[in-house]
Amino acid sequence: MLSGGTLNIAAASDVTTTVAHSGGTLGGTGTLTVDGLYTWTDGGMVGTGVTTLNGGMALSGSSTKILSTRTLNNANSGTITWTGTGNLNFAGSAQLNNQSGSTFDAQNNQNFENAGLGTFNNAGTFRKSVGSGTTTSNGAIFNNSGSVEILAGTFAVNTNYTQTAGYTLLNGGSFTKTGSAFALQGGELRGAGTITG
Repeated sequence: MLSGGTLNIAAASDVTTTVAHSGGTLGGTGTLTVDGLYTWTDGGMVGTGVTTLNGGMALSGSSTKILSTRTLNNANSGTITWTGTGNLNFAGSAQLNNQSGSTFDAQNNQNFENAGLGTFNNAGTFRKSVGSGTTTSNGAIFNNSGSVEILAGTFAVNTNYTQTAGYTLLNGGSFTKTGSAFALQGGELRGAGTITG
């Protein structure tokens, strides 16, 4: 459990149980692999290290979570479920890699905020499944080589959205693009819905 202060990971470490991150900062240059469910309700992940989720993540609560420079991997066919009213803020060169076979399910109307060169790389499934409002990638670069499924509300991107493979599906939701280019370099657009931008 991490509820305050700073926990620095200096070398490769493996946690085989669940982790509850309700405050404080996870940092360091090492790789932390978590085999159980990682519950993140407050606090930050910082530093040049890597956090690899083998058991998925419950991302919830009203507080803003900060991913600064660190790399967060959703691996092992895991699912990140995003609920609550807290945004996820990228800073520095932070990366969130939703790997092939894994799912990131946005069940709210919150934002990916960006104060640097933060990137969301989707090789698995990114899904907006709940919420009549808008989930926004507000400054975070979004790269898709897997599947983006907009099943409810609106998914909005106001910086680069680049698709090199896979597909973007509208099935009950809509897609809004402002700012930089919508670069469809490969894959498909599927379904029926509205694309604005």
